[in-house]
Amino acid sequence: MIRRVKPVRAVLPLLSGILIVLGEHLWRAEPARPFLSGLAAVLLIAAVGWSLAVAFGAERKGSLSRGSLIVLAAPTLLFALAAAIYFAGLLLPSDPGEGLDWPALFSWGWLLALLLGAVLFVFVEAAWLDQGETPKPDPLRLRAAGKAGLFLGLLLLLLVTLNFVFNRLPWQWDLGYFHSAQPSDATSETIRNLDAPVSVTLFYPEDNPVRSLLRDYFIGLEGLSNHLEIGYYDADLHPAAAREHKARRNGLIVVSRDSVTRSISLGLTVEAARDKLAKFDSTFLSELVHVTREKRNAYFTVGHGERNEKGDSGRPVTSRIKGFEALLRAQNFTVKPLGLAEGLGQEVPTDADLVVVAGPRLPFRQSEEDALGRYLDQGGNLMAFLEPDSGKAAPGLPVAADAPPALSALLAAYGVEYRPVVQANDRVFGRRTHTKADHALLATARYQNHPSVSSLRRNASQFPLLLLGSGAFRKGKAPEGLTVRVTIKGMPGTWGDENGNFEFDGPRERRREPILALAIERRKPRGKAAEDDAELPLPTPRILAFADADIASDLFIQNRANQMALLDGIAWLAGDVAPAAVPKEDEDLRIQHLKGDELLWFYLPVFAVPLMVLIAGFVIVRRAGGGLRRSSHV
Repeated sequence: MIRRVKPVRAVLPLLSGILIVLGEHLWRAEPARPFLSGLAAVLLIAAVGWSLAVAFGAERKGSLSRGSLIVLAAPTLLFALAAAIYFAGLLLPSDPGEGLDWPALFSWGWLLALLLGAVLFVFVEAAWLDQGETPKPDPLRLRAAGKAGLFLGLLLLLLVTLNFVFNRLPWQWDLGYFHSAQPSDATSETIRNLDAPVSVTLFYPEDNPVRSLLRDYFIGLEGLSNHLEIGYYDADLHPAAAREHKARRNGLIVVSRDSVTRSISLGLTVEAARDKLAKFDSTFLSELVHVTREKRNAYFTVGHGERNEKGDSGRPVTSRIKGFEALLRAQNFTVKPLGLAEGLGQEVPTDADLVVVAGPRLPFRQSEEDALGRYLDQGGNLMAFLEPDSGKAAPGLPVAADAPPALSALLAAYGVEYRPVVQANDRVFGRRTHTKADHALLATARYQNHPSVSSLRRNASQFPLLLLGSGAFRKGKAPEGLTVRVTIKGMPGTWGDENGNFEFDGPRERRREPILALAIERRKPRGKAAEDDAELPLPTPRILAFADADIASDLFIQNRANQMALLDGIAWLAGDVAPAAVPKEDEDLRIQHLKGDELLWFYLPVFAVPLMVLIAGFVIVRRAGGGLRRSSHV
């Protein structure tokens, strides 16, 4: 009987820890959180009480000394201490302000208690369970196991403490710094496509360490184009070159083409240039674009509840599109508003290289859609981000109940219908709220063969696109001479959530692969028609439409795939050979967890690894104990 009960008591702290992980991390936003965490607290208190009762009972019977009692009860007490520190830390404000970082100290404290308790738990419980039904346990074995566990636990605590301290020191050694010394593909492609001489001049002393790092970077660009010239000068020793390139001091990289000059200031020491070096490829590409591409204008429509409008539009800050506007500016676009005050009711400005409609909630006036239609007929470019709530009443935005979605008439003229029904998927989706609403956070890698998604298609499995509350398109017959091409589809199993409950309700709702983005352009003529078209080129309207505006929001533009889709789309609309992409920088982006059929494999290591460690500890200690018994018999 004792042999059956002992393992139950030993497993209680482990079950409590699993419930804490479930309640405080995996399902923290769910209603089940207080039940899971409460049950974990009850099990932990029961384990502590049980361990103390067993220990004191053994002491009263004379089978355990005071020292052995402490060894037996220590692991469970340490687990209880770790839980107490953890829950106490939850009561602290998340912003430590000035002074001590109390949240970090509490996190450090409960981790130390947990580690020490876990190591002692493995050694002590293995020695205790191995006593079997012996009425008088061997205190020497318990103490020896406790000493071994304490030694290993203190070693782990030392490593954790050193890591905690060194991460918070103002100085550090970074032997792998500026490890991305190779230019990105976007930068290399931009260099290859140069059609006029561009000079890059570095002003640094010859033995400067920053110059050595930059030289490693620019070696990767040498030879890519005959139009690229790279020079190295010391501003103090070569004043004539410094005056020619308008460099007043060392520590500058000057990018120039004809009379256009841009400079990048990094400084002369690695410490001063540290943060800028990590983003140097992005900065250099941005300046290179400014000197190699003409200034262009991107007009954003306003007056219809768009996401780019100033003031409170009733949406979270993360739904704005400041990051998307920054991408356009990085490609040498000037961002301007376009509303009735700017003449949208009559004509689109003649200097508009691109018109962007970003998530309107009010329908456009007929005169405005007519102006956009004339702009497209003359070879204009339109980038539209539509929303299912377009045309629906909202606070501060009174709309007629039967109002059609924005731009519906304009798109219908090109054979496209927008269906304002939120798409959902319960098999492949992103985790954000940990509720059924996450089914509307679509993740897809279904990129079709089109230049506007060329970068994504090359790495489709690595870059899932994220959309939140997306509608869908229905493709119809395009006008003569034009073609409608699907660029992005939803994953299989997606359905239009007609009743808004985020659950699949068949047969009314059908699973399919909805069209989430499409491109409209002039059909390429063939044969004799192609020769005639080359002699008399017709205006080529280009439309790139997305069924969701969150693809360009500040929340999702952090996702690499969303950023690439926007950049490739802008490049296709502008007629660029390659996008002047903002390359990947040496900084971490928040990763969205995608839930699909791999859920078990994603979470299995969370529980499997600790269990494997515990099992291995038991086996090792039991074998060691068996050897001790055999040797004592001899």
